[in-house]
Amino acid sequence: MTDDYQTPTRNFIRGGQVLLHNYRMVKQLFDRALVFALMIFLVVTIGLSYYKLSKWHRFAIMHWSTAHVFTFFDNNAKQKMILPDIYSNTNKIKIVPSADVLRDLRIKIAVKEIGDVITLSVFYGALSAIATLVFIFIFLRRRGETQSKTKMLRGYEVLDVKQIKKLLKKTAISDIRIGGIPMPKDFECGHILIHGTTGMGKSVCIKEILDHIRARGDRAIIYDQGCDYISSFYKEDDVILNPLDDRTSSWNLWKECRDSADYDSLAAALIPSPANAQEPFWNNGARVIFAAVARKLQDKKDRSLLLLLKYILATDLKEMEEILCNTEAASLVSGKIEKTTLSFKSVLATYLKCLKYVIAFP
Repeated sequence: MTDDYQTPTRNFIRGGQVLLHNYRMVKQLFDRALVFALMIFLVVTIGLSYYKLSKWHRFAIMHWSTAHVFTFFDNNAKQKMILPDIYSNTNKIKIVPSADVLRDLRIKIAVKEIGDVITLSVFYGALSAIATLVFIFIFLRRRGETQSKTKMLRGYEVLDVKQIKKLLKKTAISDIRIGGIPMPKDFECGHILIHGTTGMGKSVCIKEILDHIRARGDRAIIYDQGCDYISSFYKEDDVILNPLDDRTSSWNLWKECRDSADYDSLAAALIPSPANAQEPFWNNGARVIFAAVARKLQDKKDRSLLLLLKYILATDLKEMEEILCNTEAASLVSGKIEKTTLSFKSVLATYLKCLKYVIAFP
């Protein structure tokens, strides 16, 4: 939808509809909450009044109300009234004027007590209704916050230090610590992400982990592109894999490859396929040639990386065809497709130039 489509009329309609929709939702919510609060008010008021009023109060209010009705229509009206006898436990039935009922002292006292009880009951009922409304609003607000939060289904999440320490109290811990906080037991064998900008202490954190690893007598494999960790941690029994370092261990290609699958994997690692390669044929063919030549040399006593590079890059087509005779790469180095074979060798030369750094090792 373009900006031209957002006309003032459409914006007015959209704003009005949203406002009305919000009003209807709020009204629906308040209506339900008020109905529930009113029910609580009535239950508390009636229940408390009934509990506080005695049988005499209920008797008095019934006759008092009847007398008011009769006198409203006729001031000289008489009514049958059951009055307790103050001198015995029996009740007397009398026909008395309704006005006398309203003037009866006992009735007046009972009516006043009933009024006080109802007033107190209404007060507590109102408090209960208000508390109910507050509870409903708090509950719905927290319910809304819970619904709007991202729900954790699986995996890891970011926690602060206090939360981490609280969780660690419930599980076994490792002797490796980061900033004084121990890892969960065996967690160092999983994946650890250390994130931060320059100067935040990533290297210090890694070095602290390495100190713990060395203290427990374990070993670690470090990809140290900047050679920063060698000066701090290198010991004579450590293994360095860096052809430009005199302390490095020698690399023997044939000791790493046990079968054809290993040679193919090594070829794929040395000669990767470009991500947007439209013609992977050339890289795939170069892999086949490399793996075939390496397998041919595995049984030779004088095998070396120098000899491997010589066979692949420096021999003529006829000699290469003889070397790869009866292999899956034979058809790729045939003299009948000289230009194609030269293209394969060009790809090989591009990707195998890195081996020149290690040709000094057997």
